[in-house]
Amino acid sequence: MRLRDLTAPTRYANTLVVGDFEGYVHWLSPDDGHFLARERAAGERISSAPLVVGENVFVQGDDGTLAAFKLRAPTPPPA
Repeated sequence: MRLRDLTAPTRYANTLVVGDFEGYVHWLSPDDGHFLARERAAGERISSAPLVVGENVFVQGDDGTLAAFKLRAPTPPPA
């Protein structure tokens, strides 16, 4: 993550969320910083810190792309 030019972190649910220079959003553990998830949200850099509104986290790429994410509870394995 050192060379990904990350945004300021935002606390969302029980995670820290950051954007990077390639348009990816990363979810990290606030306890030890380990990687939880990553998703491409924009075609260009995400410069601004993610914004939490209610149960959603929003990120905007420098290309104007706006993406919203919402955590969902894990589904139990089939019986």
